Amino acid sequence: MTELSDEQKRDFEAAAFRRLVVHLRERT
Repeated sequence: MTELSDEQKRDFEAAAFRRLVVHLRERT
């Protein structure tokens, strides 16, 4: 497993969070 830099982790978490928000918004 490759190590992610702090910046990459923030980008990944931000992208995942946006997908979650969009998913919840579409469901209601």
